[in-house]
Amino acid sequence: MDEFKFDFSSYRDNSINHYHDLLENNPTDEKCFQKFFERNLSFIPGAHSAFGQSMSGHDPIHDCLISQPKIRGLNTRIPDFMWLSYDSSVFSPVLIEIEAPSKKLFNKDGSPTSDFTKAKNQLDEWAAHLSKPENQLNFFEDFDIDQDTRRLHFEPFYILIYGRRSEFDGNEILTRKRRTLVDKSTQQILMSFDRLCPNEIDVRFSCCYMRERQLNLIALGQKVKLDGSADYLTNLQNLQNGIDEMMFTSDERKDYLKANINEHIKVLKEEKNCR
Repeated sequence: MDEFKFDFSSYRDNSINHYHDLLENNPTDEKCFQKFFERNLSFIPGAHSAFGQSMSGHDPIHDCLISQPKIRGLNTRIPDFMWLSYDSSVFSPVLIEIEAPSKKLFNKDGSPTSDFTKAKNQLDEWAAHLSKPENQLNFFEDFDIDQDTRRLHFEPFYILIYGRRSEFDGNEILTRKRRTLVDKSTQQILMSFDRLCPNEIDVRFSCCYMRERQLNLIALGQKVKLDGSADYLTNLQNLQNGIDEMMFTSDERKDYLKANINEHIKVLKEEKNCR
């Protein structure tokens, strides 16, 4: 039996310190942040969507943050991340774009920079693409969305994580301008890198990439236990490598997971077959 007790306070302190170090020392390296968020997915908002409303009580579909999801028919840059969030009435995929934290929102004259405009245009293109019923159907198929969820109202959210708070903090004019930079009518949300922090609820999920409807583990969530609380593991490939990629996890814990996870999944599958 897995007796592991996850210390969120310790994880929060260690991960935030590492994150702030990246912000200070690697602000131009977007790939560095992509890798960090893949291994610390609870920093990425949207697992329970419902922005500005009460949080959904449902876990995201597949219990995973999907990295660089390939959306059929998109000719532009694909999202960096996606949560497949829903509640009892709405299915809200959350498509997330990150840019290097060093990029600026505004030019010296207060107009949006070309870097920001390009990133914002990507959100517009994703929203236009997913507004078409035929593209929604392809989306449902490619990400293995069940029939009950397909019947819900479809309302994607689009998050752009861009820039640092220091660029506009204390400047009333830029702060007001920033509020108008994204299209709230299509559920667009702008966040600075300073707003991100780990969410204790989400540390039990994992990060995956998805190809041909198969989930492949990038990094196992730090809070995952080998018990009935993580039966989504039966749907994942690349488990051993995903354990190796865990951050802020002791070698002893990784060794335990690698030695026992295959047997645990075998038991879970047998239990599923008996239901």
